[in-house]
Amino acid sequence: MRGFTIIEVLIAVLIISLAFIAMLELINVSSLLSKRAKSWIVAEEILQQGMEEVINLGYGGLDASWQDTFIEVKGIPPKTIKRVKWEWVDENGDSIKDYKKVEVSVEWWEENALRRLTAVTYLSNHD
Repeated sequence: MRGFTIIEVLIAVLIISLAFIAMLELINVSSLLSKRAKSWIVAEEILQQGMEEVINLGYGGLDASWQDTFIEVKGIPPKTIKRVKWEWVDENGDSIKDYKKVEVSVEWWEENALRRLTAVTYLSNHD
C-alpha cells in the first residue's frame, strides 16, 4: 500500500491554488466589464434621446440657445453630461446656411478616465 508523498501533495495544492486564483481574477474582470457595459448602455440611451430631441426640433427649432448646451443627467454613469453643438455647413462641410451639422456628445468619468460617446447628424432647411 503506497500513499502520497509530501511533494505530490504540495504540487497538487499548488495546482488547485493557481486554478482558484485564476477563477477569482476572472470573476473580478467580468464584474468590471459588466459595470463598464452598463455605463455604455446608459450613455447610448442618453445619446439617442438627445439626437431624437434635436431631430424633432428640426432646422428651424435649433436656434442659438441650443449652441453648446450642457445638460447634466443623473444616471448610472455619474456626472453624465449631454452636450449639443451645431454649426451651419453644406454637404461638403463648407460653412453656409443650408445645413446645420449637429453633434451630440455624452461624457462621463469612469475608472479615472473621461469617457465620451458622440453622434453627428445634419439638419437641412429644405425640409
